[in-house]
Amino acid sequence: MRGRGLDEKDLKLLSILKRNSRTSYSYIARELGITESAVRKRIKRLVRLGVVRRFTLEYRIPGSFTAVILVRTNNAKPVPQVAERIAAYMYVEKVME
Repeated sequence: MRGRGLDEKDLKLLSILKRNSRTSYSYIARELGITESAVRKRIKRLVRLGVVRRFTLEYRIPGSFTAVILVRTNNAKPVPQVAERIAAYMYVEKVME
């Protein structure tokens, strides 16, 4: 549990909603491995906690942090390929080359 009692499924749900706040409950349920009913309950709880308001995500999730990381590559790996792999991580918001 992190922040206001948010678990990993809550954080993943928030990540999905942040990318597209109109994502269907059925899609979210499949991604999280839970039922649609459980998704509804989680979203209702996140609204009650004030983390989600009118499906506009507060930029800062409680307990989260922002980090800027410089990565240096050797010539064996092209920068765009490395950037693409870093961008694929769930909590990465932006990659600049």
